[in-house]
Amino acid sequence: MSLSLSSGADVAVRVNKRELARVLAVSLPTINAYLDRYTDFPVLQEGTNGREWQFDATAVRAFMAAKEREEEAAELRKQEQIAQLAMPLESTSDQPSEINPGDRLKLIRSLAAEDELRLKRGFLVSVPAQRQALTAAVARWNRAQLATIRQAGRDFNLPDSVIRSLLDRLGEAQRQLIADLKMDAGLLPDGLLPADMTQTGDAERRIA
Repeated sequence: MSLSLSSGADVAVRVNKRELARVLAVSLPTINAYLDRYTDFPVLQEGTNGREWQFDATAVRAFMAAKEREEEAAELRKQEQIAQLAMPLESTSDQPSEINPGDRLKLIRSLAAEDELRLKRGFLVSVPAQRQALTAAVARWNRAQLATIRQAGRDFNLPDSVIRSLLDRLGEAQRQLIADLKMDAGLLPDGLLPADMTQTGDAERRIA
């Protein structure tokens, strides 16, 4: 990190990519995502082989604050549009609707196209796809943990009581994990647990 005087009285704080990540309290992949997302991201020097990226930390902070305000305003406008879409197509009162059916259809198509673009660029994710991937990952984790416990029992000649105790603890950890996922992201709704997640406390306990 270095300081350099600009043409005025301001002092520019020059930082490389790693230092900028620390300044913004984000990861390096996030900095790369910013560079891909914002074509006007303030860069003093682009990185090449043997040459680091250089940024003015003060300018970047101001830029990100402005982008955050713009995105908040855009989200507010989008929510207002969505609220309009929630209104009935035919007004049931003497008051005219704020948006006619034709314009509403255009708005729906516009929002759908915008969401599709954001999905392709990685700014949105498909909830069903994420739910399926997470369910499969949890199931793989469960199988790996069960296999580890069984292998440890064989390798170290552990008593059945010890293995059952370990399986009990694994079952508790699994249930807590699922509860946390439901609360934090809602990605594993009721009835969508991997089948083998229910076996830890029953069939998988039959060690002998």
